[in-house]
Amino acid sequence: MPPSSLVGGTKMRLAAKAERTNLARVKMQVTMSLSSLVGTSSAFSEQSLRRALKTILVYAEFDTDLQDTTFPEQVQDFVSNSHTIRSDTVKRNEYQGDSDLRSTWLEHVAKKHRARSNHTEAAMCGQIGNSE
Repeated sequence: MPPSSLVGGTKMRLAAKAERTNLARVKMQVTMSLSSLVGTSSAFSEQSLRRALKTILVYAEFDTDLQDTTFPEQVQDFVSNSHTIRSDTVKRNEYQGDSDLRSTWLEHVAKKHRARSNHTEAAMCGQIGNSE
């Protein structure tokens, strides 16, 4: 069985070849899974995650069939966002006991999302912060 990074990279490549909406769906599914793993799984290995994301990035950069497409750039954005999710989730868990500090942190994350035009994510940070 191939390593999970190869499976994820292959799914992304096939989705990019098929059509853009498939790639967006795959990116969303992987992002949601990553978010769940980082926040709750005791078996989560940050080193394995970094290695898997690096592998996906390397494959995207050297895939000659897709060099003339936006695929390598989209994979780079995905990897960058995945690193951000990982670090933000770890930080969020640190602030979970202190509601004032957590609210401040959520405001900071929402500001980053707005700067990157991730309006849905920014709105979610605002909703979570307002519910506390």
